[in-house]
Amino acid sequence: MLDGFGGVDLGTEFGLRNADIAHTARVAASAAACNFCGVLPWATVVKKLQLDAVYLLLISEAGNRRQFRYSKAMKLDVDLHKRIYKAERVLGEQSPELGVLIRRQGHIVREPRPNYFYSLARSIVGQQVSVAAAAAIFGRLDAATGMDPKRILAFGDEELRAVGLSRQKIGYIRDLAEKFAENPEVYMHLEKLSDEEVQRELTAVRGIGVWTAQMFLMFTLVRLDVFAPDDVGLQRAMKALYGWEAVPARKELEAIAERWRPYRTVASWHLWKSLDNEPVGEEMWKN
Repeated sequence: MLDGFGGVDLGTEFGLRNADIAHTARVAASAAACNFCGVLPWATVVKKLQLDAVYLLLISEAGNRRQFRYSKAMKLDVDLHKRIYKAERVLGEQSPELGVLIRRQGHIVREPRPNYFYSLARSIVGQQVSVAAAAAIFGRLDAATGMDPKRILAFGDEELRAVGLSRQKIGYIRDLAEKFAENPEVYMHLEKLSDEEVQRELTAVRGIGVWTAQMFLMFTLVRLDVFAPDDVGLQRAMKALYGWEAVPARKELEAIAERWRPYRTVASWHLWKSLDNEPVGEEMWKN
C-alpha cells in the first residue's frame, strides 16, 4: 500500500500492478507540480489534495494537465473507469501488438457527455468543413441559441445562415431539433437504449449516418464495444499496427476487431491515439 492515499490500496481497488502504481504516482506528482507551479514530492501532493484512487487514475493519462481539473465533486463514474482499465489490461494480454501500444500510450480517460443534442449538433456542424471553421460556426450557433432545440426551431433560416450554416445543414439541425423537442422521452434518454437501438434512432435523423451514430456511442455514451470499420483513421492505424502493405477488405477488418470483444471501443481509442488524432468531429472538442 502506498503512503498518502488515505488508506486506499490501489492494487486491491483497481487491480493495479506495482509498476502501474509507481507510474501513476510519478505522473500524478508531475501533473500536480505543474498545477502548483512548484515541485513537491508525490506523497505530499497526494496528501495535500486528498486524491483518491479514481482521481489519481484520471490524471495519469500522459500527464494531461486538463485532466487534473477533475474533482470528487464531479461524481465520477468509478465503475466505468475500472472497466476501461480492465479493458486495457485484457486487450494487452490478448493482443501483443495492442499491448505494446497501450503500455506506450498509458491509460485513456473518457467520461460520458450528458448533453446529447449538443454532441449530435456539433457532429453535424463538423461535417465536410475544417476543424477551425466548424468550431467557429458552432460557437456562433451556441451563442445565439444556447443549443436549445426549441430556440433553434424558432429561428428563421436567415438567422441560422447568419451563423454560418449551409442550407443543407440548416435542414439537418432543424430535423435534429424537432426529434429532441417532439420525442424527448427517447432522444433525451438514449443511454437507456441498446447500441443497435441508438443507431436506429439516430440514423432516422437527416444528416446522421451510421458512422456518426457509432462515434456518438463511442465518445458520448462511452459504450465499450463498438467498432467503426469504415473510419479511415482506424484503417490507417490498424495498417500501421499490423504492418500491412494495404488495408484489407471491410470484412477482414471486422474479423480482426472481433478478437477485441467486448472492448472494441477501447482498442479503437488507442488506435486513434497512436495517430495522435481523433475522428473527424471529435477534434472539435479540443478547441
